[in-house]
Amino acid sequence: MATGVLRNARIAFRTRPDAKPTFATTMEFSGARVRFMPTLPVVENGRGTVSMVDRRVAVSIDAGHVTAPQGGRIDLAGSTFVIPVTGIPNAPAEIDLDLQGSVTAAVSLLNLAPFNVLQNSDLPVSFAQGQARITARVETPLGRGVTPDQRVWSAQADLRNLRSEALVPNQTLTASALQLRADPDSLVVQGPVRLGDVGARITFARGLGAGSEGTARVDADVTIGPAFLNAFNINLPNGMVSGEAGAQLAIDLGDPAAAGFRLTSDLRGMGLNLAGVGWSKARNAVGALTVVGQLGQTPRIDQLSISAPGLQTTGVITLAQGGGLERAAFERVRLGGWLDAPVVLRGRGQGQPVEVQIAGGVLDLREANFGAGGGQSGPIDIALDRLQITDRIEISDFRGTFTSPNGLQGQFVGNVNGAAPIRGTLVPIDGRSAVRIVSNDAGSLLRATGLLRNAYDGDMQLTLIPAGAEGSYNGTLVGSGLRVRDAPALASLLDAISVVGLLNQMRGQGLLFSDVDAKFRLTPNQVILNQSSATGPGLGISMDGIYASASRSMDFQGVISPFYLLNGIGSVLTRPGEGLIGFNFNLRGPVDNPQVLVNPLSALTPGMFRDIFRRTPPTVWQ
Repeated sequence: MATGVLRNARIAFRTRPDAKPTFATTMEFSGARVRFMPTLPVVENGRGTVSMVDRRVAVSIDAGHVTAPQGGRIDLAGSTFVIPVTGIPNAPAEIDLDLQGSVTAAVSLLNLAPFNVLQNSDLPVSFAQGQARITARVETPLGRGVTPDQRVWSAQADLRNLRSEALVPNQTLTASALQLRADPDSLVVQGPVRLGDVGARITFARGLGAGSEGTARVDADVTIGPAFLNAFNINLPNGMVSGEAGAQLAIDLGDPAAAGFRLTSDLRGMGLNLAGVGWSKARNAVGALTVVGQLGQTPRIDQLSISAPGLQTTGVITLAQGGGLERAAFERVRLGGWLDAPVVLRGRGQGQPVEVQIAGGVLDLREANFGAGGGQSGPIDIALDRLQITDRIEISDFRGTFTSPNGLQGQFVGNVNGAAPIRGTLVPIDGRSAVRIVSNDAGSLLRATGLLRNAYDGDMQLTLIPAGAEGSYNGTLVGSGLRVRDAPALASLLDAISVVGLLNQMRGQGLLFSDVDAKFRLTPNQVILNQSSATGPGLGISMDGIYASASRSMDFQGVISPFYLLNGIGSVLTRPGEGLIGFNFNLRGPVDNPQVLVNPLSALTPGMFRDIFRRTPPTVWQ
């Protein structure tokens, strides 16, 4: 005790034969200045009691304070200092501190030896404002030459009305009550907090002592949703995120200026909507989200992984200066079973839908549903390796630019089945896409699709409109200037009606059909030809029936009219493609070797009555 007043001293001495005498004294002190550890500030205006019993000394402080290096006074009422045994070298001491004051003052005091709670940390002692009540215990030898590893200490604290702008970069953290624990190895702060408008339960922890640099981190259970994203300046397009989901957030404060973070969630309760690619997740659906990046004025997202019903992807997101999406690059997006491709989303400014870029991969129109995501969407630039239209029709090297207000629409070019260059248009219909294909080499297109393997030249327009089940279309085909060579089925027909000149012509330069018109239903397994006609100077044909694409088998019926240039004069009384004189026929079996049946009597029947020789057109393969 440096200064102070002692009073009310009581002394007791007891002795008896054959026993050591005992000595005890108690006294009160006031106005005292006491230094109970050389590394800690002096207790000022101390008031309390001192007791000595034999070799045990105890000091109890009923009132008094210390002035911390920062943050002002700390009340020490209730603190004690005990030496269990005096009179020995480096006698042990037990110090129990009861501290009350500002958080800054308490942390400032705990940053002195032996505590050193912020040693090797970039956090200032003023990292938070609020009130603290701390209980700390120090067990240490007395005397000179005492090393830090000879001291054992621990501290617990209740922190009230806390506010910090330093614990989470660029965020204001507030808490009504937190708990602090510290020992020579670690410092831990736990409890419920708010980051702006976002609630969370956090654990702030860091190592203490040698080698503890860069160990500070925050682990939090948070609720993510639009408010959370806004709090961290992650301003995604309107409508992309709705609702809220629980998540686990880990922030590495090893470098407070560039704090890394990792967030994971099962997404239950959150709705997601990627209108540009037609995908959405209902709020009650479960998924998996992982976001890894760095906090700051402009946050960085180094990894975004999403697994949810109908969507699996991993990518990198770049946020624009001041918030908002600049670029999101996903190396592989597997979406709804119809898209497997790399995708880039580009921000187009506040309130504008994102631009979608697809470079490579596969898109399957049989299962695509571009309207499912809803909402406004931006332009879509597509460069696919393959666009699958049916089981046997695909467009390779597909290039196009589209919009998606109610489904995918726009212009494109590509090669059908890798062999027939085409250009075309996609038009949305009830969330699916109708396809119109135009070709200046109709023959190569028909050969590539397998619809007519011996066709050449000509122009053609093919339209496919979604109908019925996935992968099914109602189609129309209009063409002109088409030549057919060496077609086994047609050759068999011409041979059956003994038209030798036309047969020789087909084997040479090919039969010319000036006009081709067909209506059909295209399914994953077959082509149902409802009505078709092909007419040229030498021949007219009408036909309906079924072609099974898997087995390359057919079941067709129709009318063949030779010398159509003259015979077609009476076509006003017949079906398209039929002349006044024509032969009813049936083609069944393999495309390359069909069974040909021709009714010669039908040639004597006027065209208007020729339907009596026809059976009802089939609708499924027999």
